[in-house]
Amino acid sequence: MVFNKNEFELIANYRDPFLGKFIRGTHQIAVKKTKKPKKSIPKKIIKTPLVWPHIDYDGSIRSENKVIVVLKINAKKHLLEQGEEFSGLKIKQVYPDSVTIVYKKETKTFPK
Repeated sequence: MVFNKNEFELIANYRDPFLGKFIRGTHQIAVKKTKKPKKSIPKKIIKTPLVWPHIDYDGSIRSENKVIVVLKINAKKHLLEQGEEFSGLKIKQVYPDSVTIVYKKETKTFPK
């Protein structure tokens, strides 16, 4: 007996679990190939780069318990304390030679 590669022979010598009768004989069953569903390709999310305002770090003024930072933001001078927020910019950390600023969940360090 010759079968295609998509056919096989089923020998049914077992008790039918629903009817309780024994099945005798052989049956040929053709197996149809099913097409695999195409995987959908997720659309690429294009992130636009975050545009920071122009920032220059001019230095810091230290007193007994405060650190004030002198920043030039878009050509205007501002005096800000550590932890203070201005126009979405938050002064995270002040160092003698640089300052770390957080803007819209992105962090940058600006040197003197």
